[in-house]
Amino acid sequence: MSTFDAERIAFVFGPDVGADVFDDLDDPSDLDQRSYVYDERFPEDLSGPQHVARSVIANQILDGQPPEVWATAQRLLAAGVEPESAFRQLTMVLASQLRDALAERALFDPDAYTAALARLPLPEAGEVEAALVERAGAQPGIGLDDLQAQVVEALGGVADDPVVEMLLDTVTDQLLRVGVLELLAGDRVVSPFALTGGLVLTHRLSEDEQRTGVLDVAFDLPIVAERELLELTDGSPVELSGEHARDLLWVGPDGWLDGFAPGDLLAVRVEDVNPAGGGEAEEQGRGAPVGRVAIEVVAESEADPGLAERLRAVYDGEVAEPWVPIPAGDLLLGLQLEDPDTFRRPRPPLTELAAAAGLERRGDEVAHDESVWRSGRQLARFGRILDFFGREEEAAGDEARFVLYLADVIDGEDPEDIGLAGLDGVNPTTIRRALAALDDELVLLFVADELADALGDPDTSSWAEGLVDVLVDAATRSHDVAAARYLAARVAEGAGETLVAEQHLVLAEKADPENPAVVDRLAWYVSDRGDALRAARLWHRLEPTPVIEEDLAHLAPFLEMARSSAGSEPGRNDPCWCGSGRKYKQCHLGEVPVPPLADRVPWLMRKSVAYVTRRLDRTEDDALAVAFARTVDLVDPSAVVESFQDPLVLDLVLTEGGWFDEFLTERGPLLPDDEALLAASWLLVDRSVHELVEAAPGAHLTLLDLRSGERHVVVDHAFAHTARVGDRYCLRVVPDGEGHQIAGGVFAVAPGTEARVFDLLDEGDPVAIAGYVADLERPPTLVLPDGRRVTVAELEEFAAAEDDGEAAVTLDPDDPEVAEALQSFIVEMERRWCDEPVPALDGKTPRECAADPTRRDALERLLRDFERRAGDAPENSGTFDVNRLRALLDL
Repeated sequence: MSTFDAERIAFVFGPDVGADVFDDLDDPSDLDQRSYVYDERFPEDLSGPQHVARSVIANQILDGQPPEVWATAQRLLAAGVEPESAFRQLTMVLASQLRDALAERALFDPDAYTAALARLPLPEAGEVEAALVERAGAQPGIGLDDLQAQVVEALGGVADDPVVEMLLDTVTDQLLRVGVLELLAGDRVVSPFALTGGLVLTHRLSEDEQRTGVLDVAFDLPIVAERELLELTDGSPVELSGEHARDLLWVGPDGWLDGFAPGDLLAVRVEDVNPAGGGEAEEQGRGAPVGRVAIEVVAESEADPGLAERLRAVYDGEVAEPWVPIPAGDLLLGLQLEDPDTFRRPRPPLTELAAAAGLERRGDEVAHDESVWRSGRQLARFGRILDFFGREEEAAGDEARFVLYLADVIDGEDPEDIGLAGLDGVNPTTIRRALAALDDELVLLFVADELADALGDPDTSSWAEGLVDVLVDAATRSHDVAAARYLAARVAEGAGETLVAEQHLVLAEKADPENPAVVDRLAWYVSDRGDALRAARLWHRLEPTPVIEEDLAHLAPFLEMARSSAGSEPGRNDPCWCGSGRKYKQCHLGEVPVPPLADRVPWLMRKSVAYVTRRLDRTEDDALAVAFARTVDLVDPSAVVESFQDPLVLDLVLTEGGWFDEFLTERGPLLPDDEALLAASWLLVDRSVHELVEAAPGAHLTLLDLRSGERHVVVDHAFAHTARVGDRYCLRVVPDGEGHQIAGGVFAVAPGTEARVFDLLDEGDPVAIAGYVADLERPPTLVLPDGRRVTVAELEEFAAAEDDGEAAVTLDPDDPEVAEALQSFIVEMERRWCDEPVPALDGKTPRECAADPTRRDALERLLRDFERRAGDAPENSGTFDVNRLRALLDL
């Protein structure tokens, strides 16, 4: 048992952790053993000296040495400082002392440490943040040192206190990272939104933008375009789309750009408004106001050489030191800082001004020379290395950086000159060391991903191809040959040369059969070719992972078939098993019999799914967008991972997302001919709503397509055990060479909601469909008469904090207030349903069918189905009341 008192344990780990936290350790006094507990319990949100200081402070608190640390903690708690804040302040004090000692190569000074502890508490981070933003907004372009000095003085801090300096640097870095503050050339600090409020920016409407209703705002509307809460003057929302600043788009409601013509110069104003009644900002937990967007056509602005010259001067000042591309936002801020009235009236779009200034635009950035673009790519690559490897794999990160040093040398060279002869400035030893670094699997995989990403950009594809050419030419050791050929395969994949990639992998595996990246990639190719036995043998060489285990599970039926056929192999002169009539020795001698095409359909589906997951360099953005939309609880990080594994998500990415067509284009050359033809026919199959009209448990299902009226008999053993006659599902029924099977994900469709589902299917947006399914699984939100929001599922356990923040009120479904809110919600939904078109009623509304004797039987069947569902549903589940529906319909 540990001997630490509960108060100290609670301070270090939080109030929910008991004094037995160290009970599993052999010796709780052993600092090395304690480190395992710290790694598990502490959040990974600190770096550098603070990362080290966190564990040291924990030990000092628990052991009481030096006593000033725990005494300081108790003093801070007594003064009302929150425990978490107090712990962070102690950590910051120790970290600043460690940093100074390391910088000066001096011994740790206990007296200075004690004196720093005595100067606590520090200002709260929120106070520092508010002071920085306020003064930066009031004094645009203030120097960073002057800004921080003013904040220290305003908050009553001690000048030149290293702890205060660390706090200021930490908060300032955070504000700069999220864009609340920006740092311009000369260490000038500005508040972007304070400097750009009320501006009039212009954008020239393109034909594609007018047709699609999507505005490319990445360059012409910097800063204001990044607002997440936007609406038009009529209150319609404007959605922000795009993963990065370089590809930001505004997506407005249908027809919002119909009043404009291609080529129009649009003036765009964004003004802050307070969201009425809380609105979307309140629902999303943000304090940011809504930005109201006003757009109008303005007369052509006269050419303004002076403004273009000013923009170029701002660019030259910004690019001089870092020598990397400059974002449009920095150009806008620089111009406004020089003259706040620059964009108070319509001027030419920033795109046209940059062109007039001799700058090239790519995404949201500009540069004047290719060397600037190259430097920007190198810096971005360095950042990705740091993010990927982190502290735990720092040595591997150094090796990856060394390999990609060759990419820096090659980048910008003439592709015809790339090769060993063209790299006169590179010592052969450097190339050999780079090849040796690829022995580390993490390094190899990271470099491969970098190459794949580079191939997606015409400005970077040449160095990717050049790098693998250099490595393949230089590789002589078996390990080096395997690594170089693996990278060459990844490059060939990116270029769409699947068969070339396959040959590189064959040569790589021959050179080094133990390279896990090579073996796994080759097994994927072999599986797509239909050789289950060899694919399984390759995957069995590797440590099992969830992905490999799933691949092997799909191969299992065919492996069993191969084993059983081994004992019944025809004689050399017997007729071949394929039915060709030729002798076995002349036809398929030594080959495993191919299972019937219909039996291979699940395997073919798995091949398409594997394409999405293994070619994330192409599919990741689409796959993540659909997975996020499908996630019911975005607060739980594991929920997104589970959504990504949902068959429906991957099916939506493949079908509505268009990646199944890409799968056939890229992997089609590997597929057996009959599988390739069958898969091509699936491109003609749309998702639809089907009703189960007949079921033979564990075997056959008869499905009625409610859109086309077609009936399909499918074999689906798993689905047949849970589905019931009369249920409706959204799914795809695809041919299998003999009949039909259900492909991909399935979701239930409640009677009366078919019209909404068909609308979604007609739109064909995979994100919208995934979001609809996620909404189905979220309990409906009810607003009680007193304004509280609850869900049906939370009625029994919902707790609302009272004014004192401690007491709670438990809501019960039998509470009259709660019952009234739930009842009102259901009654309103019933009323709406009576007047909505229902596909199960041939698109007629229930009210129309009630008035038509020829359609009343269909309505009665539907109501009986409602009764059956209500009988199966748990109490207080919020199902429709059939008796009320009958009364509404006068039945």
